[in-house]
Amino acid sequence: MKVGIFGDSFADADMRARGSWFDHVAAQHDVVMYGAGGSSVTYSAYQILQCSSDHDMIVWCVTNPTRVTSLVNSASGDSWWCHVNARGHSSRPWGTHPQRLDPSTRDQISKVVDVGQRFIRDFWFWDFACLESRSLVYHVRSQVPDLLVIPCFDQPMAVGDHCLCQIRRNEYPDLGTEDFYKIMSDDQRVCHLNPENNRRLGQLVCQNLAPGILHIEPDDFVTK
Repeated sequence: MKVGIFGDSFADADMRARGSWFDHVAAQHDVVMYGAGGSSVTYSAYQILQCSSDHDMIVWCVTNPTRVTSLVNSASGDSWWCHVNARGHSSRPWGTHPQRLDPSTRDQISKVVDVGQRFIRDFWFWDFACLESRSLVYHVRSQVPDLLVIPCFDQPMAVGDHCLCQIRRNEYPDLGTEDFYKIMSDDQRVCHLNPENNRRLGQLVCQNLAPGILHIEPDDFVTK
């Protein structure tokens, strides 16, 4: 089966061949990665609608609603997706892949990041953002029948603790909430999970590779 995997850092294509959960899926299926760390719900939805027909099954790790994505066009003709949240940003090439950004493009991205971060901090209304993101997910599901949704966070899918972030939280049982969020902001581990939980998540996805929303039971994963 040809499987396209989309989403944020829980499905980051840069984690391929490093023991990620989707490496375990790739052991049984033909996997194509599209995920980008820091990307928004809208970005993934756009990608899925563009190329869903190229795959037998789509897996979408749905991120939280507090992210925006913009397309930055440089003077040289290159285009870059710029993903912004309240804490920072990541930029990914789209189209050509230059070795480095020219000063003009860096300046454009800096402006996009500034506007995006101020928008999220000053104008973002959480309830509206959740509603908009959830509606977008259900729209994509209506257009792409062979779609498995994996909730990364409680919202926008309103799944409570049954999400990837709770697995990640349980890996640090001795940390308080504040200390955990300090670690989370700089968590460079493969898909933010330890090797055993990457293996278990890959196994769970393979066992449930069908349309729907993946039910995640955090107690089925290890805590350390």
